Amino acid sequence: MTGEIKMTVGVFVCHCGKNIAGTVDVKKVSEEMKKNPLVSYSTDYEFMCSKSGQELIAQTIKDKGIDRVVVAACTPKLHEKTFRRVLQKNNLNPFYLEFVNIREQNSWIHSDMKLATIKAIDLVNGAIERAAALEAIDSTEYPVEKKVLVVGAGVAGIQAALDLAEKDIEIYLIDIDATIGGYMAKLDKTFPTNDCSACILTPKMNDAYTHPKITVLTLTEAVSAHRVGGNFEVELVQHPRYVDIEKCRSCYTCIENCPLKKRPNKFFDNIGTTKAVFFPFAQSIPKAVVIDQDYCLYLKNRDKGRDVCRRCEKNCPSGAIDFSQTKKHITMEFGAIILATGFEDFDPSIIEEYNYQNSPDIVTNSEFGFMFNVSGPTDGKLIRPSTNKAPKSVAFIQCVGSRDDIAEYCCNIGCMASLKHAYLTLKQNPDTKVYICYADMRTVGKGYEEYYKRIRQLGVRFIRGKPSQIDLLPDGQLQIKVYDSAIEKLENITVEMAALQVGLRPSKKAGEVRKIFGVDPSSSGGEMNDYFKELHPKLEPVDTKASGVYICGCARSPKTITSSVSEAKAAASSASSRLITGKITIANNTAQVNEETCVGCGACIEVCPFDAIELQGPIKRVAVVNPIACKKCGTCASVCPTGSIQLPHYRTIQILPQIKGITDKNLEVKES
Repeated sequence: MTGEIKMTVGVFVCHCGKNIAGTVDVKKVSEEMKKNPLVSYSTDYEFMCSKSGQELIAQTIKDKGIDRVVVAACTPKLHEKTFRRVLQKNNLNPFYLEFVNIREQNSWIHSDMKLATIKAIDLVNGAIERAAALEAIDSTEYPVEKKVLVVGAGVAGIQAALDLAEKDIEIYLIDIDATIGGYMAKLDKTFPTNDCSACILTPKMNDAYTHPKITVLTLTEAVSAHRVGGNFEVELVQHPRYVDIEKCRSCYTCIENCPLKKRPNKFFDNIGTTKAVFFPFAQSIPKAVVIDQDYCLYLKNRDKGRDVCRRCEKNCPSGAIDFSQTKKHITMEFGAIILATGFEDFDPSIIEEYNYQNSPDIVTNSEFGFMFNVSGPTDGKLIRPSTNKAPKSVAFIQCVGSRDDIAEYCCNIGCMASLKHAYLTLKQNPDTKVYICYADMRTVGKGYEEYYKRIRQLGVRFIRGKPSQIDLLPDGQLQIKVYDSAIEKLENITVEMAALQVGLRPSKKAGEVRKIFGVDPSSSGGEMNDYFKELHPKLEPVDTKASGVYICGCARSPKTITSSVSEAKAAASSASSRLITGKITIANNTAQVNEETCVGCGACIEVCPFDAIELQGPIKRVAVVNPIACKKCGTCASVCPTGSIQLPHYRTIQILPQIKGITDKNLEVKES
C-alpha cells in the first residue's frame, strides 16, 4: 500500500459446482477471509462467472465501496478478462483485480479436503495482500493498417481472404506456386459426398482473384518481417513468370511451339510431363501460362551468352512472353498475418521394405488420386504406370509414415481418402480387386461412417494389419505380406498396383515462414519443418504467440477440407476483430525498462520467447521492449542482473506482500 490510503478488499470465492467445492470447503475459506483486516466483504457463490455472479460483484462494489477485488476460482486463462470487465464497467481500474486459481492449482490436484481448504485459505490471504498493493494501469492505442497478408492460397487461405474482404479489409493473398488452389485443386472428388472438387473450389478461386479488395500474387513468398508499431512490415519477393498475365490469352500457341516436352509435371507430383511453357492445370488462376526457367532452352542458355529457341516469344500473338522479367521486391505494412501454408506428402522412399522407388506401380495415395482428375496427368483415367492400362487389382496401404516411429500422429484424412479412391476405382473399373490394409479405420466425421459402410458393400476387402513388405515379382506384379489380426492369418496378396497412404507433413517452406513471423513449432523438439503452434489448443486455436499472426488449415495440423475451411473462417474472424476499428488497445502492463540502470547485457533478449526486446541507443545501448509483442510473461525480469526490467502488475512491492500473506497465516500447517 502507498501513503495513508486504506485499501478495502472484497473477496469472492467460487464453488464452480463441485469442481472446487468438492475438495475445498469454500464457505470456510470465505469466512476465514473476513478475519483479514484488509477485507471489508467476503462471500462465496456457486458460479461466480455466471451473470448473477458478476452482478453480485458489481453490486458489492457499489454498496460496500470496495476498491480491490479478489476472485478465487479457476484458471485466469478462462475468466480473468471476464472479471476485469466487471470492474471496468463499475468505474474500477481493471487491474485492481487479483485472480486466484484454487481449482487447477488446488482442488483438482488434491483429495484431502482439510488440507486443500487450508491451502486455499493461504492462497487467498496472499492474494489479499497483493491486491492491496496493486496499481492502476492505463492503456495505449496503436493504429493498425486494415490490410492483411494471407500466406498460402489453398482452400484455407482463399476462404480466409474472402471472409476478410467481405468485411472491407484489404487483402494480399500470396502463394509460392504459379496458381492458387493448393492441394484441393488437384483432386477429382471430395469425401464423403463424392462431389466435384473443382466445382467447389474453382468458383472460390475466381471470386478471390476478381474481388476488388483482394490482390493475388503468385510465385511470391515472404522473406522478412518485423513490427512497426501495431503493424508488420513485410518484404515479399515475387519470382518471374516470364509471362505478362494481362496480355496472355490462354491460346496455347506457345505450348504448341515449345520443343521441350520432358518437364516433369510438378503440380501433380511429377506424374506425367509438360512442355517448358505450361498451364499448372486446366482451371489454374491466374489463367496464364508460366515458363519454367530450369527447363526453358532459352533461359538455360541465356547466361552462357547463347540465344536459342524463343519460339514461344516469336509465335505469341499477344506478345505476352516477357523474358526481361526479374525478381520483384515488395515491402508494405500489414495489420495482421494469416498463415495457411498447407502440407505435403511424406516421402515413403525411406521405408525400403515398401520399394516405392523401385517400381512405378507403387505410388502414394495422392498420386493415385490425381489420375482421376480429368484435368490431371492421365486425363482422368486410372492407369497402371508400367503398362498404361487399367490395373486389375489394387491394394491401399494405410499409415505409411504416420502413427509409427517416423511420426506418431494420425494423418487425419488417410482412411477416408483410401475409401474414396476405392470407390472411384470400382466406379471406373467394376471388376478390379481392391484391398485396404489398415491399422484402424478412423471415420469420425459427419457422414464418414455411412460412407465406410457403403464402400464395404462394394466388395472391397479390408485386411486389418500393416504390411511388413512389398516384394516385386518377376512378372511385374507386387506381393504384399501382411498379418490380418482380424482372422489371425498371414496373407500374401498379389496385386498390380499399391497405393501408399502416407502421412502428411508441413510444406517445405513452413519452417522458414514460422521463423519469419515468430511462430513456435508444435513439437517440443522445435524441428525446422514443423506444424505451427497455436496459443491455446482449445481457447485460442488459431492465434499464436506472435500477436496479430493467425494460423489455419494444415499449417496448424493435418485436417480435412471441412476443418480447414472452418479454421480459415475462425482466423479471419480473429484478424478482423483486431483490425475493424483501425486501432488496437494495449494495456500498459508490459515489461518496462529502467534505462538508467540497464547495462545493455542482452540477457533479456536471449530468454524472451516472443522476440519483443532489442538493444537500442546511439551511445549507451539499452533494452527496449515492443509493447505489441510483449506477452507479460516476466521471463526477462527473472534474468535481469540489475533488476532493470519489471512488470507493472508484478512488481517486487506486490510479490513480496503476497508471499508474506501466504506464509504468515496458518503456521501450524507449515509444521504439518
